[in-house]
This record gives sequence, structure tokens and C-alpha cells, in this order.
Amino acid sequence: MTDAAAKPEKGDNSYDVAIVGAGIIGCSLAFTLGRQGRRVLLLERDLSEPDRIVGELLQPGGVQALETLGLRGAWEFCYFLL
Repeated sequence: MTDAAAKPEKGDNSYDVAIVGAGIIGCSLAFTLGRQGRRVLLLERDLSEPDRIVGELLQPGGVQALETLGLRGAWEFCYFLL
């Protein structure tokens, strides 16, 4: 990956990868590929809030996945919300 690929010029609409769906997997993949220097386009058709409760419980496997992604601070912040 060259520096030019990591830092696109203004108006350059080319990407290394396009991901359709900004759910848990799509966002995680986009984050990981972006940290590797790839230019990522993440597409989601519906940005409305779900009609159900989500994210109320973070299992140990989820904590481990966040740590693997380098996002440990994301779940540590939740303790301040209690």
C-alpha cells in the first residue's frame, strides 16, 4: 500500500474495498481494513434506530472482540454511564 493510496486527493472517489451493511461485522471489517491503510467505503441503506432493544449486554466474547480490534476504551467508557 502506497502513501498515495492511504491519503486520497480531494475529489478522488476510488476505494480499495466497498462493504455493504454497517452492522456489527461490516463496521468491524471497515474499521480493521481502515487501520491497515486501505480506503474503505461503508454503505448502509437504513440509518434509522432499530425497533428493539440492542446493545444492553456485552458478553465476555464481545469484550474480547473489542480488545482484539484495539477498541478496549469503547467498552470501558460504558462504566461511566451506569
